[in-house]
Formats: sequence, C-alpha cells, structure tokens
Amino acid sequence: MPLRRARKRSATALSIAALTSAALAASVLPGATAAAAADKPVSAWGRNSPDFSMPTVKVGANRPVPSRASKVPTDEVYVPWLREQRAHAKDPGRTGGGAKSSSPAKGATADASVLSIVPEGQGNVPWHRSTSFAITDALKAKIDYSTGNLMLTATDFDVAGVGQDLRLARTYNSLDAPWGRVSQRWWQQYERYLSVSGTEVVFYDASGATVRFKKNSDGSFTTPKGWSEDLKKNTDGTYTLTKWKSGAKETYDQYGSLTKVTDRNHGTITVTQHDENGENKGFKLLETRSGRFIDLYKTYPSQWQAKDNTGRTAVFNLDASGNLATTTDTEGKTVTFRYDTSGRVDKITTAEGRVTVFTYDDVNRVTSMLRGTGFNSDGHTGPTWTYAYSSASATASGTTTAKDPELHSTKYAHDGDGQVTEVTDHLQRKRSTKFDANHNIDTATDAMGSGTTPGNVTDYGFDSRNNLQSVTRPGQSATQPGPKTVNSWQTIAGGDVSKDSTNADGEKTSFTYDTVGNTTSVAQTGTGGGSVSYDYNPATPTCGGFEGQRCAAKTKMTSAKTVQTDFHYDARGNLEWAKAPSPLGKTTYTYDELGRTTSVTDARGVKVAYTYDNLDRVRTVTSPNTVKVEYWYDGDGNLVQRSDGTGTTKYEFDPLQ
Repeated sequence: MPLRRARKRSATALSIAALTSAALAASVLPGATAAAAADKPVSAWGRNSPDFSMPTVKVGANRPVPSRASKVPTDEVYVPWLREQRAHAKDPGRTGGGAKSSSPAKGATADASVLSIVPEGQGNVPWHRSTSFAITDALKAKIDYSTGNLMLTATDFDVAGVGQDLRLARTYNSLDAPWGRVSQRWWQQYERYLSVSGTEVVFYDASGATVRFKKNSDGSFTTPKGWSEDLKKNTDGTYTLTKWKSGAKETYDQYGSLTKVTDRNHGTITVTQHDENGENKGFKLLETRSGRFIDLYKTYPSQWQAKDNTGRTAVFNLDASGNLATTTDTEGKTVTFRYDTSGRVDKITTAEGRVTVFTYDDVNRVTSMLRGTGFNSDGHTGPTWTYAYSSASATASGTTTAKDPELHSTKYAHDGDGQVTEVTDHLQRKRSTKFDANHNIDTATDAMGSGTTPGNVTDYGFDSRNNLQSVTRPGQSATQPGPKTVNSWQTIAGGDVSKDSTNADGEKTSFTYDTVGNTTSVAQTGTGGGSVSYDYNPATPTCGGFEGQRCAAKTKMTSAKTVQTDFHYDARGNLEWAKAPSPLGKTTYTYDELGRTTSVTDARGVKVAYTYDNLDRVRTVTSPNTVKVEYWYDGDGNLVQRSDGTGTTKYEFDPLQ
C-alpha cells in the first residue's frame, strides 16, 4: 500500500520521486476534473452493484499452546550477567557503554564469569531464517525458526537527514538479551555498546544481537564468521566499528558507549547521554548537517518521552514492574503491551483494538501466536500458528515444526549455529541448503526432486567479506551448468563496493569510485549499453549543501553527445533544484522542518503541494487545477479513505489488518 507510513529516503531520492509524481499529476489530473464535471461518481462495480461485505476471517482448527513459566537459571551462573546488565541500564559507565561513572567501577572490563553466559541467538542474526508480519505500520514481529526467539521492532521516529536518517526504534527479544534503559525487555537501537574484557569485546548491536570479537596477540580483533563489520581500538582508547556494506563508522568511547555514527562523506549523527546523579536518563540524537534531532528522556519514574526538533512527542509508560505497558505515538494513538509472570510480552492490543497473543515454553521460545478475531470462555479466538521444538535449548541443533491455522505442518531442520539446512512442507516436499564456513549459502536445492533424483541446485559463491561473487543456476543436466552471474568487489575506505558485474547473457557493468566510495561512473556493455558519470561536492561545496552530495550526472548518449543533469542543495542539504537536459528544464523543491517535500514545481511552473500527518504519511496532494487529493488513516496506519475531485473511496480491513 503506497501511502502507509513512508520511511525516509535521501533528499535526492525523495525529490526525484516527487518530480515523477508532479509530472503524472500535471498530465492526468485535468482529465480527472473533466470527468468529475460530466458524471456523478458511482461504484466502480456499476450503478446496480451488490452490497459487498467484509469476508469472515477463517479461524482454522489450530489452537494456542499453554505458556510455561521461564526457567530461572541458578544464581551461581546467572547473577554475574544480571549484575552487569542492571548496572549498565542504570549507569552505562559502570560496565562499559556510557559516560564515566563517579562511583568506583571496572570501567569497560567485563568479568570472565559474565563472558561465559553471554546470550546467543537473539536479535537479527544474518544467516537465521524467520517469519515476519506486521502488527501495525510501525510495529513488526519476527519469529526465528532456529531459536524460537520472538523479536518485536517498533519505529517511533524516522526523520530525514543528509546521508543518514535519524531513527528512534526499539526491539523486544523473548530470549535473553541486553537490558534496555526505558524497560528491561525493550532495547533502543542507539543503546548498542561494547563490553570489553582482556580476551574479547562483546558487541550488543542495534537489534540486541551478540557479536563477539576475539582479541589477537597484536591487539587487533577478529571479525566473527557471518558478520560484516570490523572492530579497531584507537590510540586514544576509543573504538571504531566499520560496517563493510555501507562504509559507515561507529565510534565508541573508552567505556564502550556509542558517541557518533559517521557516513562515508563525513556526515555525522552524534549521541549525547543524559547522565544525572549516577543514573542514565536517556540520550539525544543529532544529525549535525541538517540540525534535526530526537531527544529521549526520562520524565517521571514510570514515564519516558521522545521529542524531535519540531516538538512531535511520543510517550512510553511503564507498569509497576517496570515493563513497557503503553506507547503513544506522535498522532496520539496508543498500543498496549501485556506481560506474563516471566516478564514476556503475551498480548499486544493496537489502537484499533486488534489483538495478538503469544505463548512461550520454559526457555522463552514462542510456542503459539494467535491473531484475535473473537472471544470465547477461554479468552480470545482467532487464527493460530504453533511452533514445536525438538531441542531442549534455543541454541542447540534440532527441528522446529510450524503449523498454520489449518494444521499444515512445515519442518525446519537446523544445526547448532542456527543454519536451516532442510525444510519439509506438509506435502513432504523437501528443500535443502548448504552453507560455507562464513554462514553464507553455498548451495540451495529446490523441491523438484523425485525418488533418487535430486532437486535443482543453485550454487552461490561468496568472498571472505560476505559479498556475493557468483550465482550458477540449474542447467539442463547435472553435467551441464546453467546461466551464471559473476560479481567482483573492492574495498574503499572500509566499505565494500561492486567493481563489476557480468550477467548470464555476458553483459558487463563496471563501476568506478572516488576515494570515499561514491560512484563516479557506471558503464555497461552489450545491447543498450552506455555510460554515466557523476560529480560530487568537495569538502568546500560547489553546488550548495554538503560534502559528498551529487552535483551532476553526465549521460553519454552517443560517441559525440553527452547530456548533463545538475543538482543544487540548500543550507540544510535538501535538494533545492534539479536541472535536466532540454526540454525538461529545471524542477524546484521546498521542504518542511522535517525534510519532507512540501512542493514540487516543474519547468512549466506547474506546482504540486504536499502535506503530512505527524507520522510522515501523505495527507493531501494539491494540484495546479485545484484538484485536492486527501488521505485518511486508521490508528494502525491503514489507509481507510481517499477523496479527490471524482469522489471518495473507503477501505475496510479485517482484524488481521
């Protein structure tokens, strides 16, 4: 659905999309106006159309599994972990991950007993498989087929920046995970930190996943298999974590606390901790180029609030046990969370009253999920999915059996690393996967086999930095390989970028870059091939805006003809205008304080204006012919009504959204 909450893109991408939208509006809206004047709006199904009603949700025969209380580890094993997490959540400087504490502490050094019980399997593990679904437009759920972990991810703010967007998001893991400051089970993505010992550094990432960097004898660190980032300790005692895929660099102070995130063009998001009297009361995120910010702060013992640079406010209320009980978004819509006696989320109620219920086993794996559509004497009823595990531990090898509401079973066999090696559906069709030493897919066999004849095999090749180098698809026979795609890579300023790519037809695309990894040219061979080159702002900008923003795109049409598109930016890094080759001319853009496009004016002077709600969803689009399009959304983010000069269209959604 195109008009659900839009996640921010770069100013250039957003404006190019707006340019396309404006061109379409200029061409089609006058005709729409004429149609409205000639005919009274009627149903799209005709004047005598039937009165359609919402289909009934099919519940199925599957039923929830009763929850089991979480096993409580023995104090001897578990207390060191609890002690570190409790101390870090209150005052990050005590155990690493914050400003220096005024009280005596170990600094960023983790106790050896803590290292022995660091949790595994929670968060976003790159090689794990999972099932995902939306609860609202801002709240997503994911169930890991290997570990049984339920991960909820909620986005409370998403503000456009220059190169990097500001995003305030939080994650819940049903398995053990690092403690959050707002609430134990809910982890803010910018709480990620390093826990340092003499032999390794444990990185708790944005999703709460555990990444363990072993320390070498020369003081360097080894990246664990399957992860795409490296860690370096600097001479001043700070640490730099470099992301291989983007080239972004995260800086952590000597205590392990995240202080800033810098992109390849030196755009920076700073993280400032709110430390008061030995207690951490939140943090402020500032995108230094645009000046936009998000501030998370503890306002009362049982309430936290987050505000952005325009004053939009989200509120987080805690229950008596310190669990996150309700969240109220910037539109004033509230989601409620209920917890079982083991502190696990067992029920979510959205602003529109849609209910999702979870149950767990004694090691905190999800055993059932119910999407509520009604009630009976036992509580909510509705379509139910169940999950059964053959292993006693979330991180041991075994088989997970998932049943849908109609009792169709799918079995996922996985190893101790969480790699799903075989999937068997309810018709006993099997698909298998083999992995290389870095947890990348080596071969994938489909379910087309029969008897002793195996299914079709696709081969994959990855380099040591987890970049896809080749894909060989099934051929006509086992001895005749199929089409092959080949990629080569290079590392520039810590980030991996494509050097060239050759598709199955032999057509090759080559790329060049500047010293920080911005694409400077793309050239393609074969039918329809050509080339385009790009110029970027230097450290002292020449096209407004900031270093690294694109100033020009030059497309080679023929050996004798090259056309150029120029770009210019305002003082906050927003794309101010784009001048395309004749006859298109110059298109100009305006923005609000959150970097959202408010108008697009093309070379003819045709202007299209946009307004938004407090969750960044388009509310109105006004065209030059006074045709105004309006959009309305329900409390869960579904588009429920659209009105324009031709009439009104309304949408209804079932309890599953």
